[in-house]
Amino acid sequence: MILKGKARLLPDNVNTDIHCSSKYDKAQRSLEEYADIMFEKISPGFAARIEKGDIIAAGENFGSISSREDAIEIMKKKGVAAILAKSFFRLIYRNAVNLGMPAIVCDTSRIQEGDELELDIDAGVVRDVSQKIEIHFEPFPAVVLELLRDGGIVPQILKQKGRAAG
Repeated sequence: MILKGKARLLPDNVNTDIHCSSKYDKAQRSLEEYADIMFEKISPGFAARIEKGDIIAAGENFGSISSREDAIEIMKKKGVAAILAKSFFRLIYRNAVNLGMPAIVCDTSRIQEGDELELDIDAGVVRDVSQKIEIHFEPFPAVVLELLRDGGIVPQILKQKGRAAG
């Protein structure tokens, strides 16, 4: 599985419950409305810079204290293809995988805003085409790769049910 997109940078300790969720918002907007303002408080104009297929490159502890699936759904709605981070809060990592969003633990320190990235999910390599560097990460187990290819756990279950029913 190869993904290509521009890097969109976020700092350490991004709490997606605050920046990409309805948890603290009394307005209770639609996913589309949240997608248009995601991460605005920590990176003004962030959502406006995102193009379909772009890749978030964050620092340490991405998704800190976050447990809400809607944060991943909002990023997917905006077109984010994958998230790279030095480390993830466990619940946001699991939510990402469950919803078919590659969450890759790797060194993001050399990636710059707007760099053209190519992710080889199967081989465990991030190629920063702009800087001509490779960043290696531990490849996903086969079961996780299948889950990501299927688009998440719900699509995978529906696919398996279809096979069983057919």
